[in-house]
Amino acid sequence: MAKKKKAKKKKARKSKKKKSLKHHAKELHDIGKKYTKHALSISVLHKQEKTRKEIKKQIQKIEKNLKKLVKLAGRV
Repeated sequence: MAKKKKAKKKKARKSKKKKSLKHHAKELHDIGKKYTKHALSISVLHKQEKTRKEIKKQIQKIEKNLKKLVKLAGRV
């Protein structure tokens, strides 16, 4: 007697859902908020006469966030 092969069940692949425009808009909004916070804190730093090193660090944070913002804006 010939053995019958059992049919393998195909596993459903999980499709990667594209993020909705609403989601991107929220991300952009959040980054924008961060950016303004950093900008405000820099002006405060200048008023408090913090060290240049601290101010540079703060500026780098802003630039990093701006790059993210531009990248996201490109996607949307």
